Amino acid sequence: MQHPNLFSVKKDHLLLTRSVKGRMRYYLLRIEETLFGEYLLEKVYGSMRHKKPTRVLKEYYDTWVEAKKMFDLIIKGKQKRGYS
Repeated sequence: MQHPNLFSVKKDHLLLTRSVKGRMRYYLLRIEETLFGEYLLEKVYGSMRHKKPTRVLKEYYDTWVEAKKMFDLIIKGKQKRGYS
């Protein structure tokens, strides 16, 4: 018998980019459910020129709603800074 929540994992992700002085920058946001029922909001950003990201930040939230609120808040802020 399969676990009832096996296929109910919620995932959200978004890739934003912008050009700064002719250099392309990216900002990746991702929400994933962990094995422990928490929600991970991962922020990865850097330059498109480099293989490795400048920084990877991870924040954990108790509910998907909390993680999604922060996800949307970050998107608004990044769009104000020119990311699309």
